[in-house]
Amino acid sequence: MAVTSSIPAFLDGLKALLDARAGIIGPPLVTVATGDLGTETPREAIVLYGAPTAEREEVGMRGPAGFSYDHNVAVAGAIWIVKPGQGEVVIKQARDRAFALLAEIDGGLAADPKVGGSCYFAAVTGDVLEQGANDDGRWCQISFVITYRARLV
Repeated sequence: MAVTSSIPAFLDGLKALLDARAGIIGPPLVTVATGDLGTETPREAIVLYGAPTAEREEVGMRGPAGFSYDHNVAVAGAIWIVKPGQGEVVIKQARDRAFALLAEIDGGLAADPKVGGSCYFAAVTGDVLEQGANDDGRWCQISFVITYRARLV
């Protein structure tokens, strides 16, 4: 049976990789989710929203199994941190924690760039910082992109 997408295996592998990182260790410390959390409001979360771009590049000849392709994918995600309180000290705490989690993602991908065998390699290739305040305190969000390449047969 031909594999039509590498995305499900990659998301499963990435969640397992992140849940095992010492600086993340899933709930209650950090919630790692492979989809939007909706009304759930954890104080610390890494959310993998989806794959807004995924392209197939033919690399093999047609045979009994069909063509083989490289699957070039960008996965969109975000780190969400909320710290109770106000003022510059709390703003910095939220931002520092968000970047510490981004470093955990980078470190996890450096330690296992094949993400449990789900791809050839994966890396964080972009990030954007947003900050603000709400009724729960100061928040920080880092939106990021992880790109990877996998083989489809």
